[in-house]
Amino acid sequence: MSAILTSQMVTRRALAILHNKLNFIGTINRQYDESFAKEGAKIGNQLKIRLPNQYITRTGQVATIQPTQENYTTLVMATQRGVDVDFTSQDLTLSIDDFSERILEPAMAQLSSTIEADVFGSAGLAVAQEYGDADTLATFTSDPMRYFLQAKAILNKALTPKDNKRYANINSPTMAALVYGNKALFQDSSAISEGYLEGITGRMSGLTFLENELVGTFTGPNTSAAHFEINASNISGSTLTVQVASGTVTQIPKGSVVTIAGVYDIHPETKASYPNLKQFVVTADSGAAPTSLSIDPPIIPVGGVVGTYTAGMANCSNVPSNGADVWIAGSKIASTDLQTMSAPTLVNNLVYHKDFCTFVTADLYMPKGGMELAAREVYDGVSMRLLKGFDIINDVQISRFDVLYGFKVIRPQLACRILIQN
Repeated sequence: MSAILTSQMVTRRALAILHNKLNFIGTINRQYDESFAKEGAKIGNQLKIRLPNQYITRTGQVATIQPTQENYTTLVMATQRGVDVDFTSQDLTLSIDDFSERILEPAMAQLSSTIEADVFGSAGLAVAQEYGDADTLATFTSDPMRYFLQAKAILNKALTPKDNKRYANINSPTMAALVYGNKALFQDSSAISEGYLEGITGRMSGLTFLENELVGTFTGPNTSAAHFEINASNISGSTLTVQVASGTVTQIPKGSVVTIAGVYDIHPETKASYPNLKQFVVTADSGAAPTSLSIDPPIIPVGGVVGTYTAGMANCSNVPSNGADVWIAGSKIASTDLQTMSAPTLVNNLVYHKDFCTFVTADLYMPKGGMELAAREVYDGVSMRLLKGFDIINDVQISRFDVLYGFKVIRPQLACRILIQN
């Protein structure tokens, strides 16, 4: 007589399959919130995540006391995703492998793709640092490793940990161009030949390369010979006051990366200026001919205190000058400050450290009685619930797998986008 698959067996196998299919989420910080384990979490529950404290050093004997300003970011358990299937008692007499192949594999593939696309697409648009400025795939193919080495250098300058938790998550055309561009490096070793036999690469130049068809796309700004500039003095914080001095701008979309003439990036600890301009990401779609842009990170100049931000949190050399040019990545720069491009579709390939983003799940409520099957399991920071019962209203069997989750980019400086038209 065949053994009956239990709810725990089904849930554990489903969760393991889901985990294995989470290409991007499997490489970022995952947490399980035990605070909701007893009563069950609900959509809208909030978690507070403490951000690292930052200080500056002094020169000389006299102490300069700095306040310890604890800063937090809020992560909301905002999304419940599930997949609903029906399986009979007879199906539960199958072996776990047969049951997985027939029912769990296709169900978890659908659920994992939906969750992965949601998290990957949103997280990528929250990153300000980018390299490539909307180069074409053909340009990328001519020297592909340059892009990843430059992205790696950007992460290094942000003091990203130099460990084996750095990843490059890219789509298939970008991966194909990378493998083709490096074909001259071929040698008959298992580590390198895999790129030519399987069309993928493993770990190279301090990055683990992953191929993912759920890499998000980004529609770049729509401009027409537009001269864009700052329109106020002493701007700091998260809002840029701007104007279109000439030409037209239909919209600056969320996810656009902007730089400002004369505003340079700095070393996170010494606060010395780097030679490159500071990059900021637009956090909300603008209107036509915008007069302000919401940005992240906020402008916190060296030597200045902005609102609740301390001097140790400074992230750029100075505030923008009134009339300073504003450049927008994704718009090809025709001259010093003229930008011409009509809303290009860009692939948002991402190079990142595991800790740039946090993905959190919590236990959903478990109904008391009346369920044919009911189980809740946690695996590697991901919680899933299975319920199976009979709907007397509609006279049907209901089987559902659910995951409640939230995510937040908490250290965007540990990531870099590579924007490619392909």
